[in-house]
Amino acid sequence: MEKIEREKLMDALFEGKVIVTFDKLNGDERVMTCTLKNDLLPESFDSNKLKEDVTSTPSEESSAIGQNQAVWDTTAGGWRSFRWDRLKGYEIA
Repeated sequence: MEKIEREKLMDALFEGKVIVTFDKLNGDERVMTCTLKNDLLPESFDSNKLKEDVTSTPSEESSAIGQNQAVWDTTAGGWRSFRWDRLKGYEIA
């Protein structure tokens, strides 16, 4: 995913709910409604810590493209993750 699209998705996650579509490691497609908005997360977690990771330097970001992104699954009520290199698309919920 291009840097600009990645930043847009991260902004959307911090602002509210987002529906992401991605391929799981076993090849199955998964659609998940998720967020990183503090008001929607468990009280014990502060998503501002994750914002620091988003503002990494270009060399750090380029090496992180294939990494997992932790998100709060609002349907399951728990932490889940997706791999950036397996993300197929997203839409604002």
